[in-house]
Amino acid sequence: MSQQEIERVVERYSDSLLRLAMHHVKEQAQAQDIVQDVFLKYMKHTAAFTDEAHEKAWLYRVTINACNSYHRHWWQKMRSAMPLSLPQPPEQENSLLAEIRTLPKGQRNAIYLFYYEEMSIREIAQLLHAKEGTVSSWLSRGRAALRAQLEKGEDTR
Repeated sequence: MSQQEIERVVERYSDSLLRLAMHHVKEQAQAQDIVQDVFLKYMKHTAAFTDEAHEKAWLYRVTINACNSYHRHWWQKMRSAMPLSLPQPPEQENSLLAEIRTLPKGQRNAIYLFYYEEMSIREIAQLLHAKEGTVSSWLSRGRAALRAQLEKGEDTR
């Protein structure tokens, strides 16, 4: 793989992969580490991609898998059981993205990829290894849950 090819991929996907990792792990430093690992895996990847969409899907899938591995790691399980946590800045606590992060995994991923990464239902289904109908259900249920959460938040103000 050429240096030029690696630079093209890093330039094109680094921001979106970092946002995706942040969406999952909620920590800037850990998200950066995950994205760096994804690019290292990309450089070691020997199979050819059929097209740019295949390359993008591979990068997103590897990023999601790395985030899932991070959450399964023994230290992360121990750390999340600890009562100490750093406070989030107030502007992030009330953001729509924070509300999306409270949704179940399938709904959360579908909504994030659909609205923030502007992927089609078909692309999301392929990326998450799910049926298109399942992705549509996740989107519908996620929207309904978000609507309920936001309406509930407005009532308490």
